[in-house]
Amino acid sequence: MTNITELDTNRFYLGRLCKYGHDWNFTGKSLRRKDYRVCTECQLWHNRKSYWKHRNKNRESAAAYYQQHREEIRQKHAKHYQEHKEDYRRRQSKLLRTPQRKESWRQYMSKFRQTPQGKVAAKRAKFRRRAYKLYNHHAHYSLHQIESLKQRFDHACAYCGATINLVLDHFIPVSKGGPDCLGNFIPACHKCNTNKRDRDPMIWYKSQSFYSSKRWKLILEVLGKTESNYNQLPLF
Repeated sequence: MTNITELDTNRFYLGRLCKYGHDWNFTGKSLRRKDYRVCTECQLWHNRKSYWKHRNKNRESAAAYYQQHREEIRQKHAKHYQEHKEDYRRRQSKLLRTPQRKESWRQYMSKFRQTPQGKVAAKRAKFRRRAYKLYNHHAHYSLHQIESLKQRFDHACAYCGATINLVLDHFIPVSKGGPDCLGNFIPACHKCNTNKRDRDPMIWYKSQSFYSSKRWKLILEVLGKTESNYNQLPLF
């Protein structure tokens, strides 16, 4: 049954009873669309039948389309979320209000955090919280973009060249106003990241025994900076 309870004369009209006897609100007539002139109940049944008949094919087609337009779709969703953030939060709050939903969500998140994607997502959420707390700028970035960034440095620390315990370093520290965005990220080993802390990146790096002018030029090139504007805050 359709959920149409009131007759919208701009879109629908009451016509002769269809061959399946779909009587709308006991009027003895079928509710029909003005554009196609078909019974709304018959159209709904046809759509459901077509969906289940071509379900696997439609799923494969949708998955292929998503892979081809992944970044475009994610950026569109991120933009829509920012524009309707309060509506999303209100719906999410309503969904998590019941004990069953809360427990189900806890179990799902507990399993998700154990996956590689979940661990990365947890770090990204931590970065965002720090940026929001300090009123710093934040821009969406994807796992694919982070992977491309690491490839620019051959999956090694941008400072010392180590290839183990790599993390994302905010080139301009968050405590100094550095934004949480792709233009402020470079891969760094855990040792360099903790040692650098909130220091000026150029002063700190040039004072290290492993300083390399070649690596420093690559860092500036990847971030789109020069020595004269290396401390300029990026937006993307």
